[in-house]
Amino acid sequence: MVKGRKAKGSSAERELLDKLFSVGFAVIRAAGSGSTSHDACDLVAGRAGKSYAIEVKACAGKKQYISSEQMQELFTFSKAFGAQSIVAVKFTRKGWFVLAAGKLKRTGKLYGVSKEEMHLLDDWIKAETIGFDIH
Repeated sequence: MVKGRKAKGSSAERELLDKLFSVGFAVIRAAGSGSTSHDACDLVAGRAGKSYAIEVKACAGKKQYISSEQMQELFTFSKAFGAQSIVAVKFTRKGWFVLAAGKLKRTGKLYGVSKEEMHLLDDWIKAETIGFDIH
């Protein structure tokens, strides 16, 4: 079961990498980002002087939860790198959604977000292209 989740997550990371690359972002994937003792994120993307540290998730349900530890690693990496921290979630049969990581709501030991609280990835890309901040 865990192996299946890892494969699903890795597939989502590669899919988002390709999507961002196709619209002009420079993107790298930090393979195994969750299995190292160093603070990391899943993708680092940049375009036109802006950089983003991205935590990528794939979700079959209505809400995605992320551990406090993963969020803290994202925030620490983002600060050290000078990047904006973003959470990107691929909701099954709904598509890609993004939100500034600082806007996720803490629910006990986890952070949670639903697609209704997020922006469509394509809308975020369009806004980012013209320099409009929808975070």
